[in-house]
Amino acid sequence: MVVWKETLELSSVQIVSLPKDSQILKVDSQNGMLCIWFMHEDDPNDDVEYDERTIDVVGTGHVFSADGKKHIGTVIMGAFVWHVFEVIDG
Repeated sequence: MVVWKETLELSSVQIVSLPKDSQILKVDSQNGMLCIWFMHEDDPNDDVEYDERTIDVVGTGHVFSADGKKHIGTVIMGAFVWHVFEVIDG
């Protein structure tokens, strides 16, 4: 197994390419950036197949629909709090 990291944008809905069948472990900030850590069985240097996964980043107090979404983490970055969801349906 290998733990990988990907940087997220501080925007609403975004698409990230993660290795097929990877498991999201954590969402947090690192060096002022919003990041997602995930685990996959293959080495990053191997020929890995990717899936596009949809991530929704929502600020506290912002109106959004939680339908078809799974909460994967909440991150405090200075004065802002971001709630990160993976779209699992639709």
